[in-house]
Amino acid sequence: MKTKYFLAFILLCNANTKTFCQEHIRIVSTQVRKQFLESKPGGKSSDVIDIPVKVEYWIDATAPPADVPINFAIQNNAGAPNSTPVIAAVASAIERGKFKTTHDTAEFIVAVTIIAFTPFIPEFFTIGLSGTTTDNGVMGVTLQKDKVEEKADKTPLGLTYMNAVNFDFDGTGGSSYVGHLNVFKYDAFYRSKNTKITIGLNCGILKTNFSRQDSLQESIDYSENILIRPLDEIKVGNEYLRQYNNKSNVTKNVAWSYYFQPTIGLYCRQKFKLLFHLHGEYFVNKFTTITTIRNYQQAKSTFTTDNIDEVKKDIAHVNKFEKSLTDPVLSRNAITKGNFNFGAGITIDVTLWHGGSMFVQGTVGKAIDYVRPENVDSKTLSYSGVKKQSFAAHLARYILSQQITNNMQAQIGVEIRGRFGETPTYSSFVGVNIGLEGLKKLLN
Repeated sequence: MKTKYFLAFILLCNANTKTFCQEHIRIVSTQVRKQFLESKPGGKSSDVIDIPVKVEYWIDATAPPADVPINFAIQNNAGAPNSTPVIAAVASAIERGKFKTTHDTAEFIVAVTIIAFTPFIPEFFTIGLSGTTTDNGVMGVTLQKDKVEEKADKTPLGLTYMNAVNFDFDGTGGSSYVGHLNVFKYDAFYRSKNTKITIGLNCGILKTNFSRQDSLQESIDYSENILIRPLDEIKVGNEYLRQYNNKSNVTKNVAWSYYFQPTIGLYCRQKFKLLFHLHGEYFVNKFTTITTIRNYQQAKSTFTTDNIDEVKKDIAHVNKFEKSLTDPVLSRNAITKGNFNFGAGITIDVTLWHGGSMFVQGTVGKAIDYVRPENVDSKTLSYSGVKKQSFAAHLARYILSQQITNNMQAQIGVEIRGRFGETPTYSSFVGVNIGLEGLKKLLN
């Protein structure tokens, strides 16, 4: 006798007070395809197939008094007279503490036993919810002839649209805007049975600001000889100025990363995913060097037969402090260059708690024609242009997210990159991510 029963959640609803009941759960999966089991000599008479079913759950007011057990069953098998599907195993439960006023989802693997049959005729059955007064959705299962790997019930598209600011603990980076537009879908192209193998994608655009603690941030004291007037003749008896100044350089590094990462799932579960990724990136750096000169002391001096030859070797024609000796003199020099980076690494995506997740990436590879400004004159800190380098490089990215509303997450993260054997640059940031639905509402 065929058994017809429903996906039931054993819960109580108090008729006098608004509390938790089955109306707060619904199926969000729609269709899945599986290969039928052919009856043939020496073959199996029956087999077990795994069907992923995703449910959405929430509450309006009061959480359930205990964990919610879930019992799976076939809702309608009239379209599967030969395979006669029967539930082979039951799911666990949803913890009561996970039920919040915001909607969340959980995925369960339903084991279903099917009977071998021949000749082939497509068969169809559904899984649904019972014990409710509203339509809570159904999951359709089609048994087809051709072998298929499960990829119909993929995870939803992960879209990041983050607006953030940099912060650091030493004050060198300052607070500047950080923007991140990212698409992450670990099973975008392929997902095998039981999610054993996935092929996906992680790509995006990141604008950030790196804190730099290297030779580009220096300060020196130096003496300088200057003509009182630019066209004064350099001869014995004429006067000139002697100054003792301080010069400091600070380089700000703003970067735009356009990255593309194909991913392969090594171990994928609902709350933990370990992926291997390839890394391709066009990395644009803008280096802005701000030079500040301050005067400590100025005095007049006279060209003599003893000093004229030495002084005129290194004398300036323009007095930078002609208007004021107390106001610093500022100059700015900027350069923008791009380069390509390639590599490979590991990605970890973990659900930590309700609404909380962690994304970690480590990548090693090669930077090709990386460009940065270079100071070669340690006496004057003169800006001498750029230096191109190709070298083995590393990149680490860490993002911790916490759900605030259905469409919004708070995020804190850090990106560290650099050359092996050298002090790396880093960017730490905190901001807000607007989810896909929130972005749709924002655009509308």
